[in-house]
Amino acid sequence: MKSQAAIEYMAVVVISLLLVTPFILLAQKSVKDMESKIDLIGAKETLDKIGDAAKIVYSQGDPAKLTVDVKFPKNIKASNITHQMMYFIIETNSMNNTIFKLFDFDINGTLPTDYGTHTIVLSNINNVVNISYTS
Repeated sequence: MKSQAAIEYMAVVVISLLLVTPFILLAQKSVKDMESKIDLIGAKETLDKIGDAAKIVYSQGDPAKLTVDVKFPKNIKASNITHQMMYFIIETNSMNNTIFKLFDFDINGTLPTDYGTHTIVLSNINNVVNISYTS
């Protein structure tokens, strides 16, 4: 009698786990997707903040200089600044996404790829905005 109750209890637990497992997996995927979206939004906000500062520095002319603290998101694989564009390559769910910002003036310099807050220094030298950073 006791063994039959134990087997019935175990059967109920196993069936319950089988019914709940798909929902747990779906929730896990949703959390990963949300984290990816947060990283992409964070990258866009980072580029927008640096871009706004670059526009201010450019409009003030040589020798304007501005320092901003910017939080960089996780999963940045690469960053680049070329002529009139800066961009991040973000890895999300085993895919690479490029987030970029375009300008109507020349920019040059480097951006970090490390997660966290970085101090970005923007300066106008001969009407070219130079972007550098310190940790």
